Amino acid sequence: MHVARMVQCKVNNQHNNLSDSPTSEMMLRVHSVESFGSVDGPGIRFVIFLKGCAMRCQYCHNPDTWDRAGGNLRSVDDVLSQAQRYRSYWGEKGGITVSGGEALLQIKPLTELFRKAKDLGINTCLDTSAQPFNRESSSFSAFEELMKYTDLVLLDIKHIDSDAHKQLTGWKREYPRLCSLSL
Repeated sequence: MHVARMVQCKVNNQHNNLSDSPTSEMMLRVHSVESFGSVDGPGIRFVIFLKGCAMRCQYCHNPDTWDRAGGNLRSVDDVLSQAQRYRSYWGEKGGITVSGGEALLQIKPLTELFRKAKDLGINTCLDTSAQPFNRESSSFSAFEELMKYTDLVLLDIKHIDSDAHKQLTGWKREYPRLCSLSL
């Protein structure tokens, strides 16, 4: 039996205020939301499940999120407005968690969501398997930008052995160095 290991990594909490940067309205392809999540990061969380995932994990809890099409196309502002309606439940530790599918497949609108959330003082958490994504990717700078607005990464390591990882998910294990991990 293979069990995914969830590793919590604190990310650089530096927040560079880019509020005056010009942005156009960005859209997220949302599968569903959970207004009172208690297992997707610290405290009570508003959890946003995005559509799209390249991996095909044998034990996936959300196979209905794999397809990049479908779901609800929603603006970042709309999703953030919905999340804020539940803010009183979050307490000091709660906030927003974005999961999937694979949230990194929608990195530009995800970054915009987290940037706006941080401007409002909302804790942000990314739940990701970081696949298929690596340091050599041409979009790694977009990942670095996202990390400026990310308080916590839940890195879902599917299997530590690369061959077993490929058998389990359809992809080789190539996790980016999100943070120092001691396993």
